[in-house]
Amino acid sequence: MNLIPFPFLLDIKKNQHLISFSQDEIWGIINKVIESLYEEYPLYENFAMSINNELIDNAKDILRQGDLRSFKTFLESINQICGDNFVIYFSGWNKKEKNDAIRRFENLIKERYQLDQDVLEKIDFELFMGKYETTYGGIHREFCSNIQYVFYGKKSFLVWPPEYFENYKMKEKNQKDTNYQKEDYLLEKTSEEDITNGIILNGYPDNAFQWWHVGISPDLSASMTLAFYD
Repeated sequence: MNLIPFPFLLDIKKNQHLISFSQDEIWGIINKVIESLYEEYPLYENFAMSINNELIDNAKDILRQGDLRSFKTFLESINQICGDNFVIYFSGWNKKEKNDAIRRFENLIKERYQLDQDVLEKIDFELFMGKYETTYGGIHREFCSNIQYVFYGKKSFLVWPPEYFENYKMKEKNQKDTNYQKEDYLLEKTSEEDITNGIILNGYPDNAFQWWHVGISPDLSASMTLAFYD
């Protein structure tokens, strides 16, 4: 599968064949994932949380204090605890409990992109929630194709054509993903110059992105990335 070299923004409302999740339905799934934090077999593969661009060790304790009635109440309550720069991340939650919504969505993706079953099995659902200046770790590129679906609040992406960074020395970081163990990071932090030179995509609920990138969420948001691995 080829990487997508340039971004696009898609209005899902005008392309209903691509998605069939309601916000309440997604929250029902995520609620179960969060509630499983202290279970012996949690409903996710990887979990992390950063505050002020630093990973924290007591993330589970913080999330258990959240108001789990909805995305809005949960994110607002965590915002009060953590302040205005935090990211919550879950991955692999589509592989632990195959509920009807996840199965339906996987089938839609399989049909839309004409995927073989072995490729479908490698798709990783990643959840990003929070309010943050940039994604933890800075500008990066995974060795996969990504589609990001925004389902709460507003989220923006800064993206760049590949040649923008051709004189930068990339560094490789290991990640805990079960499908692919490496990703490239360019910068620990995103500079003002990078922001000025980046292409800004603004995403609202029911928008999707496909795209070097860094996420920006000046307001509370929740979004899901589908990572397609070869």
